[in-house]
Amino acid sequence: MTIGRGRSLAAAAIALVACARTLPSPLALPPPDDAAAAHPILTREDALTAVLDGDPLARRTGRVRALALSDVDGAGPIAATLEALTTLESTQVDATQALHVGEHERPGSESIALFRGYRLAMAERSIAASVTAGTPLDFDVASLLAPLATEAHPTAIGRHPLAWLSSDTAALPDALYAYGERWVLEAWLDGPEIPLAPVASLLHADAYDTLALGPIGRLLQARADGLRADPTAALADLDRATLLALTRAAADRDAEQTAWRDLRKAAADELGVDDPVSALLQRAAVGLTADAGNARSAGAALLAIAADRLDGSCVDAPCAGLDRTSLITRAGAWDAQLQRRARVWRVIALKDAIDGMEAGHETVRFNPSLVDLVDALLGTGAFEPPASLLARRTAEEAAWTQLGAMTGDASPKTWADARAILGLQLARETSSALEISDQPSRPLIERIARRAHP
Repeated sequence: MTIGRGRSLAAAAIALVACARTLPSPLALPPPDDAAAAHPILTREDALTAVLDGDPLARRTGRVRALALSDVDGAGPIAATLEALTTLESTQVDATQALHVGEHERPGSESIALFRGYRLAMAERSIAASVTAGTPLDFDVASLLAPLATEAHPTAIGRHPLAWLSSDTAALPDALYAYGERWVLEAWLDGPEIPLAPVASLLHADAYDTLALGPIGRLLQARADGLRADPTAALADLDRATLLALTRAAADRDAEQTAWRDLRKAAADELGVDDPVSALLQRAAVGLTADAGNARSAGAALLAIAADRLDGSCVDAPCAGLDRTSLITRAGAWDAQLQRRARVWRVIALKDAIDGMEAGHETVRFNPSLVDLVDALLGTGAFEPPASLLARRTAEEAAWTQLGAMTGDASPKTWADARAILGLQLARETSSALEISDQPSRPLIERIARRAHP
């Protein structure tokens, strides 16, 4: 991966944790919680409360040092993250690259959210500076808010890598804030062992109403409260939505597409909705959130929320993003029985993305199709692409080369070349899904597997 402007980014990071930010309302943080900072740190939850310092998005972690947590049981990931951030601030390294690496070192712990909160703080400062000065957004904002590699000399394409978040250029900064905040909040649900009470209590502040009322915020609070309910009907909704979406993804030929349209219409008429997949996913998320005290239900709710964003009808826009398929993968890690569902949705995400690019690579749909494809690849284990890939408006040789490099093969020069490599990736996904698939989904996954290679 290439190296970006590490020295300036590191300096910005140091400034962020060293002094109060001056972002315009409503971006300004609440004042530091001095009482919380002075409270004895005896437990893992105490440690997290002190580190958050009144901000559930973890944008200021500088008032607690790793040494203060050395004897706190269970606070190892928090202490290690603080130590890594302290080291980052004291050395001249590529800050963005270091943050990318650090985020993956302790999956399922508070570390993910703390790293993302730090990245969000850096991005917010850069966005606010560009808005104030009336200058274009820095490319590095994309690498701070998404798994995109930085570049020393990004290709001048005249488009920001995250411009697809808003069709209105003037509204892009607000879209970036909303996207980044939700991305951090998701990280608190990276695993069932993370103590959520400190985060949930902070979401009650008026400044976080939008986050608290979104699907992720509601799930986080329900998990912190240990809510319990019967998840049977909600799990059935999730499974029905999954099978419907898989049927759609596997419908390539005319007869299959006709059968899918008939199935979709029957489900839509029964439910009284236009989009039965989204309706079932949203209903599943609500029902499963009500049982979030159960780790399996909480993970299934997270899966339903992420899958609904793939469907494009989510209730907390922007639905698009480079975190959707990865969130599905993380949801599958919550419980062994969720792995099967997550594997099916990974197949759906990749198959739909490949089909979308097949139809859109020579049209104005190229960039939206590219976003979906990069998201699906990132969620199925591919390498991070350079940020400039997402800035491309049209299909060019360099785009196919960069796309292929995500899978370890930088040889593609045309869509046909890239499609062949993507077929291998799809074949691997279907193979993994078939190892643990159930009977209703197996024939459809096998159909996709047979046609994975063009």
